Amino acid sequence: MSKKQYRPFHEVALSKIKAGLSITDMEFLMSLISDTKIPKGQSEIIEALEEYFKDYESEEWKKEVTKISANLLKQKEIAEAEVAEKRVTKENVSEQTSKDQSDRIQKMCDRVKVMIRLTETFKAGLTQRNEELNLILEEVKKMEIPEVVTQEEKEALEADTRMIEKGY
Repeated sequence: MSKKQYRPFHEVALSKIKAGLSITDMEFLMSLISDTKIPKGQSEIIEALEEYFKDYESEEWKKEVTKISANLLKQKEIAEAEVAEKRVTKENVSEQTSKDQSDRIQKMCDRVKVMIRLTETFKAGLTQRNEELNLILEEVKKMEIPEVVTQEEKEALEADTRMIEKGY
């Protein structure tokens, strides 16, 4: 079983008009066209209606076609205005999105700069602390270890000294 293909109203109406409907069916279709919002294909429907009724002498039909044509032209203007408005809105959103992204990138750059300054400050602090520890180490090396220190304490002190020298 094949799936039914649905088409937009303006395409169906156009194909029905061109297919040569009976006047009764055309009257019904014109009623639908008058009561339906048709977002595109308005000009093609007008042309098809004019072609269908070109040989009709009745003023009533000509008035009806004129009325429907005016309605379709008004819908066409509205549809074109909506498209233009959407385009402008989309461009504004795109510009705003671009500005927002630019602002976020700038904020991130500012934060990275702050982090770099903090890291440099921290590094300077570590360098100063390391220098202080080296001075203490030099003073400790100059000191003589009294004999009252046990061998175990002496080894622990030497281990501490080695760790300081390594920077731990």
